[in-house]
This record gives sequence, C-alpha cells and structure tokens, in this order.
Amino acid sequence: MRASVDCLDPSESFVYVGFDTMGSGLTSNLIFTTPKGTSGAWSSPLSPNSFGLDKTYMFLASVRHTPSSTHLFLFGQVQTGCGSATCGKSAAVGRLNSLTGVYSMSFTFPPSFLAVGMELHGNGFDLYAFGTELWHSVDGGGTWLRVHSLPQTAGTLLFARFRSARQGELFSLLASDYSVFFGDTSSRALGSGSTVRHGTNGLIDLYSDTFGVPSVLEFDYTTSYPAAGSYPMGFLKLPNGAIRDADDPFIRKYPIPVRSVASTTDFAIPAALVPVYTGPKSLQLFAYSSDNSARFSPVHTGLVVKQRDGGQVLITSISASGYVANGIIRAPLVGATSTVSPALQFDLNFQGVSALTDLSNGDIVEPVATSSTVTLSLTSANAPTGGWRQSDVGKTVVANLGSFVIAQITSSTAAVAVMVRAPTSISVVSTGSWAIYDFRSFIESALSTSQTVTIGSISAKQAVVTISNGEMTFDDSAVGLYLAVSDNWGVVLDVLTTTTVKVGFFLTPTATTYAAGSWSLFDASPGQIATTFPGLKYRTRPWNLTLDACPWSTAEHTDAIQESVHYLDFASSLSMQSVVRTNVDAALQVQQFVRFTAMSSNPTGNSYSFLQSSWPGGTLASSLLNVQDTGSTSRSVVSVRPQASTLLCSRGTETFTIVNGCPPTRFIRLATDYTPDEFLHGNLVFLGDLPRVQFLPFNYRPPSQYGVSVPTTDNMYNANPAAPRYNDRFSAAKQTGTYKKCAGKATREDCHCTDADRASMLVAKSDCIDAVEKVIYDDPYVPQVNVYEFGRDPALYMRPYRLVELNNRTDYCLSAGGGTCGNTTVLSAAIMDPTKNDKVYWKGSELYHFRVIVAGQEYCALSTEFAVFVILEPPRTSIVITAMSAAAVGFAIFLLLAYLLYYYKQASVW
Repeated sequence: MRASVDCLDPSESFVYVGFDTMGSGLTSNLIFTTPKGTSGAWSSPLSPNSFGLDKTYMFLASVRHTPSSTHLFLFGQVQTGCGSATCGKSAAVGRLNSLTGVYSMSFTFPPSFLAVGMELHGNGFDLYAFGTELWHSVDGGGTWLRVHSLPQTAGTLLFARFRSARQGELFSLLASDYSVFFGDTSSRALGSGSTVRHGTNGLIDLYSDTFGVPSVLEFDYTTSYPAAGSYPMGFLKLPNGAIRDADDPFIRKYPIPVRSVASTTDFAIPAALVPVYTGPKSLQLFAYSSDNSARFSPVHTGLVVKQRDGGQVLITSISASGYVANGIIRAPLVGATSTVSPALQFDLNFQGVSALTDLSNGDIVEPVATSSTVTLSLTSANAPTGGWRQSDVGKTVVANLGSFVIAQITSSTAAVAVMVRAPTSISVVSTGSWAIYDFRSFIESALSTSQTVTIGSISAKQAVVTISNGEMTFDDSAVGLYLAVSDNWGVVLDVLTTTTVKVGFFLTPTATTYAAGSWSLFDASPGQIATTFPGLKYRTRPWNLTLDACPWSTAEHTDAIQESVHYLDFASSLSMQSVVRTNVDAALQVQQFVRFTAMSSNPTGNSYSFLQSSWPGGTLASSLLNVQDTGSTSRSVVSVRPQASTLLCSRGTETFTIVNGCPPTRFIRLATDYTPDEFLHGNLVFLGDLPRVQFLPFNYRPPSQYGVSVPTTDNMYNANPAAPRYNDRFSAAKQTGTYKKCAGKATREDCHCTDADRASMLVAKSDCIDAVEKVIYDDPYVPQVNVYEFGRDPALYMRPYRLVELNNRTDYCLSAGGGTCGNTTVLSAAIMDPTKNDKVYWKGSELYHFRVIVAGQEYCALSTEFAVFVILEPPRTSIVITAMSAAAVGFAIFLLLAYLLYYYKQASVW
C-alpha cells in the first residue's frame, strides 16, 4: 500500500491511498480517496482505467505535489525479473488536479525504463522517478528529463530507494546491487560509490541528514532463530546465536563524504575516444567501440575528459546521436612518445583511403562503418627498431588533420585502422609530423604482436605462464596485473624470470599455448575485483571522465528573489536577476557553461521571459527572469538556478513562490506627514501659524443638504452622553444620530476611548474621533493614499479608486471624468486616477468623511477612510437679506418717482 497525503495546504485534506491488488482476486488496482474533512468515509475508487490505461497496468507510487495542487500517480505494466522490487514497464504518470478534480495523463516514459517508484525531493519541488533509470521533473510532473541509466549487463539493475532532506539540494539512491549514488537537483550528474553491503545477512538502507548528506544504514538479520524460545536476532542476538556485546550495535551507520567521493567518480563510457581537432582550442571526441554501442549522453555535458598524462577537454555539448562530444581544450592533449609507441619513428603511409567517398568533406564518419577501414603502414630509410605494438590497439593516429583509431595490428609495420575523419591529404607523412594519442578503452600491457604465451606447471588453480622470446619481457611491475586468455583469467602473483610468471587463475587452467594477439595483460580498475570475466569495467583506462570543478565561486541575486513568497498584483510584473562570479579563465568562454535554468510548477499561471547574459571578461554571468501576471489568481513555485554538471558546487539561488493574488498583510491608508501622537498632542500648523487640527465639539455632526445647522447623519463625533446634542434644534436633526461605542454609557469617560481611537479615521470609531485635519476651502484637495505591506516600505497607491462620502454629503465636486458634481450616486461612481492627479473641489464647509475603495480589476479589495474639516469658506449672502434689500431698493425708487410726479404737478399749477 502506498499513499500521498495532503497535509500542507490548509484548504484541503485529501488522502490518496493506492492498494496493490495484484493476486488479491480484484480485477484492477485501485486508488481510493477520502473527501475533504471526512474521516473514514471513502469515495468511489479510481483505477488505472480512470486515466485511460487498461487493467494490465498496476499502481506503483503516488506523490502529492503541493506547488501545483496535484496528486501524481505512477503506473506500469507488471514486469518480472526485478528481484524483490516491484517494477513496471511502459511506465506513465497520471495527474489529478485537487482543485478541479480533473484526471489526465501527464507523461509516458520510453519502453527502456522499468519503473520502481516516484519521490518528491525534500525541497517540495523536484520530482524523481526511478528504476532502471533516473528521471527528473521540475514542473510538477508535466515534463521529465533522463538523468542516468544503469548498465544492464547481468540481470536487472535498479535504483531501489530514493532519499533526500528538506534542507539542501542533495539526494541519494540505493541500487539493487547495494551501490550508492548521489546527486544534486541543480546537476545532471550522479556520483557513485562501491557496494555498501558488508555481509550476506545484512539489510541495507539509506538515511539523509538535515541537509541531505547520505549515510548507509546496515543491520543484521537471520531467517530463523538459533533455537526455539530463544531471543530473536536483533538487539540481543548475533546471526550465530551468540549474545551481542553491549558495545556492538546491531545497526551500523556509515556516512558518505559526498564531495570527496564525487570528485573521484569516473563517468567514463566503455569506448575508445578519438580526438578530432576542429580549432586551436576546440575538438570533438568520437566514442568508438567495435559494435558502435558505446555513446555519450546529455548528462556528460560539462564533465571533463582527463588524460593520465595531463591533457583536459571540457565537454560542452553532445551530438544527437551520442557518438560525438564537442569540447574545449582546457589543457593541451599529450601525445605518445616514441619510447611508448616506437611507430612514431617511421613515416606514415595511407593505403585504401583514396577509395573512400567522404575524403573531401572533412566531417566525422558517424557512426563509423566497416567500409571506413584503412591500412596505416610504416616506412623508413633509417630502418629503426620496433614499429606497431599490440598495445597501440585503441589509440588514435592524427595525421594531415585526419583521425584514425587503430583496430588491429597485423605486423610491426602495418595496422588496420578505422577512419573517423578523413585526412586533407593522403600523401606520406614524415616522422615528427603525425601523432598518436592514447584514449584507449583500457591500458593494454601486452606489447608484442608476435609473442605467444604457454600455460604449464599447473597446481590447482596456479600455473606458470611463459612468454615466447621477443620484444616484451616481464619485470616486477607485472605483479598484480591481470592476465586474460580467451577462456580464463588470473592475477600475476610472482615474476620468476624475464619470460615466466606465476599466475593464480580464477578457473582451473589448461596446459596450452595461446597465439599472439589472443591474450591480454592489464591492470585492474581501483576497487574492482573481477569475479567474472573482466570486461572493460575492470580495466584501467589512460583517461577518465570526471566532474568539473564548480565553475562559479558565489551566487548572488536581487532582494526580490530572496523572498520565499512573492505576491504579484493584477496585470503587474516582477523581475529577478541572478548573478554568478566565475572561477575559470575568460579565454575558455566559461559563460557558455554557467547557464541558468528557470523552472515553474505552473507554467501557464503567468507569462515568463528568461534572458541570460555575461559581462565583458567572462567573470560574471547573469540571468533575468521577468514574470507577467495574466489576470487570474494562481500559485506557482519558481526556481532560478545556475545549472552545473557537477556535484562540487555549493547551493545556488533559492526556490520561491509566486502568488497571483492579494498579500494578506497589505492595506491602504491616507498618507500623512505626522504621527498619531503629534496629531493629538502636538502643535501642527499651516504656514502663518494657522492650526492644522480642528477639535470637534461634543456630539458633533457635520452639515447636511438642509444646511449647517441641520445635521441628518447617524454618525456622532466626539460623543459624550452627558453633554447636549450638537445642532439638535430641528426635527430632522432630532430624528437622527446614534451612539456606537458610547451607546448605553453615562459619560464620555465610560466610553473608554484610547488615543488610537481618537486619532482613527474609521467611521466606526466616530464616537471617539474628536480631532480632524483641516483643509482650506479654496485649495483643491488631492487625496494621497499609501500602500502598506509587511516587510516593505510604504509606497503611494497609484491605481484607480472611488470616493464615497459617508455622511451623505454632496456639496463637493471631483475632477475625475472631466468634472463630476451631483448626487451621491453620481459622485460615488466617479473613478479617481492618481496618475492624473485627480482632485476634490469643496462646495461646503466643516467635516467630510470619505471611504476610498479600490476600483477596476484588482486582486485586493482594499479600502480605507479619512476625514477632513474644510475651513475658510467665503461668507454666504442670505436669501432673505437679498430679498429685503431688493424690496427696499424698489420702494425707494417708487418714492422717488412719486416725488418727481408730485413736483411736476406743482410746477404745472404755477
């Protein structure tokens, strides 16, 4: 039974449990779910058929990937021959989105992969599927990349267990042959150690410490108790039945020094490498094997090929076929000397090259065809001694820019070679103008092309081996070497004479003679003991393929990328830069190999763009990740990492979460240039010593549409139940106005208003508000609102908003929309735009109380409130006074006209 439990997301409590029902009588393998918030109640079962798979598929593993809100299920068709492990072929990953409830197939692995399990790294982000291969996903199981393939030489070799820790990026794997592998989420290279099983009755497991550093756990077991009724094997009993000593723990722990082991791990492939020069500092390495089976893989990119004599090539890319590795020369290749390869004393002739159709193009023959064989013959006027040796097989001849790998020595002056790249000319190459490079698949110590070996004087599995007279002789350096003939192999125990040695064979030898070229003498690889016929794995090479030194010394990034959670506003963007300082000389163009990868668990949740660049001199390399919100709420886990094919780097940049939504700590508030204490107890003034704070009378209410003396709002300011109500003469005023905090209290002291309540701008605190900032009637008012968020400096809010007056006042206008005046509905609908410096124009006096409401499409439904007190309104002319004045003027005119009429009549009488 396997399960994935969602206990990290507080909005869900799903549990997915898979039951492997093979052989139980059920017709399919089932996955059950328990509904959210329900204990013990199981919903309808899922089966592989739910994901479009037939009943031949079995359930292998499940993982909860919290960043993408998905549950992942690994399926495979039942496969035998995997030992104690359960494995499946034609493996596939199914996804169940826990938010939408949608099932879908996510990925299908190639047939070469036999799957055992799937695990989520302790960092909660990287996914790994393992079995005969190791696969890595960084996007929640949508896409997978192959990291490593185990060699399948005898039986099925599997990755059986995966271990990691929450901190650090290391992980470790235990293979079915008890060998340990370890890697890093930022690298596509795996380090490995030898087998860790020390006894036949030992159980092995891996343990990762807090930072993912692995240790091997080994504990004893026995299949039966030594005697009936005795203590079982374990804490007390040893496998032989004896009582365990107190200081002999039955569980043993062996820490693995990952960095040390990784630095010595050899990733070489079973092939001879053929160097092909493509420039002064660049070349290609062709992987040659007689059956064309050996190839490079993408995981070799970034590794270093090192010659035993000092040459180094940094692999920069692998061809699509895998036969060719492109590289940069770190240290010049070291060619063989005439002492080691006497053929260099001769002139070199090409025979059979002219018939090849690809002579002129200068490209690598990929893969090498049998028709590309040529004969390299040696000639010399000086008749030097020596010539081709048996140990030259597998070496590369470079002449006239052509590259040839020696396949067979037919005589001391003739060698059959396979042409990897045709020469620019087939003319004779004089001595000193051609070279031999040693990148053989193993070091052959049998030099002669004509000497035979004879096995005699057999005693049990030991025998005396005699080499016929010739160029090659034995000395003390032969002790410990392997001698392999066509049907047996052994170790040289002693040198008896220059032509005879004592050999301990693994199989009982037969007295016989082996022809020249049919026997081999070689050294064993470090730590290898050939209990079966020693293939290339057990033979020492003149080169190895190792991890590169870390190409950077420090990894840096902006403050934004250091945040574990970053909230992205509606239609906004986020930019994050990462920088590494490189260690390698700029002439090697190291910026090509310090690359960054950007990974998101929800690639469709945002619009991403990713740029990489380097500074002049090649000492710095950087990446710039731009994330653009696309207008829908989502959650994405993003990681920007400097990518390296090495385990020798310290951890790079952190993984962080982007939430398209409203930060829980964000709020807005009116921007002020004073503190609450200064506001209440200070001496804030305008220019000219005009006080900026208006202290309100008890039970104050602002004016209404009926006039200053007729308040109609329910909001009381500076409430005091013991004092008379302010402007409470008219019926409309008496019918409105209620207490909040002071309701049912006898005095203002009973309301317990704090200074925070008094300085508040919230209408809900109006009972306690006794002071308001003044504004001048003739000055257009520009509300300035700040955005506050934990961990960030306040910033001006520059998005659209609406203003709503909370006491139903309409005696003001807004510049929004070209000018807005009118009733409450019209004013409240107007959109204020801070980028256009929209203003409020006063048409009345005293207290206004506004609510700011964020407008438009936003993730945050933010609002705040503020109050101002308008002063210095121009004196108003009374309508009554105006009417009386008009009547008086009219009456005066009437009197004047009457007088003039009277005067006119009097004049007429006279």
